Amino acid sequence: MGVSGMVTVDGKPLDNGVISFQPKAGTLTHSAGTGIQAGAYEIGADKGLKPGEYQVRIQAFRKTGRMVEDPQFGQVEETVPVDFQEARSLLATVSASGDNRFDFDLHSKTP
Repeated sequence: MGVSGMVTVDGKPLDNGVISFQPKAGTLTHSAGTGIQAGAYEIGADKGLKPGEYQVRIQAFRKTGRMVEDPQFGQVEETVPVDFQEARSLLATVSASGDNRFDFDLHSKTP
């Protein structure tokens, strides 16, 4: 089954990141994931997500506005991981019929 949707953080589309769907314990299926660009993601039907419940994991990095020295690339903009309040509670149920669109509105943890 193909899945798609939008990921927002604090009300704004996530610039870029990675989303993965991990099968819940005890299910006989595999995981799949893809990149997130401007909040949007899509995992095609060719990835073969089977109907069932999945734990959803989202990883993202935020630019800090500082420049740092990278040994390979020289001066690059520093990024730090974004921690989400909902990190462990994201679930999705993929169905054999239907839209399979999952939007996630996340909130960043404040340091």
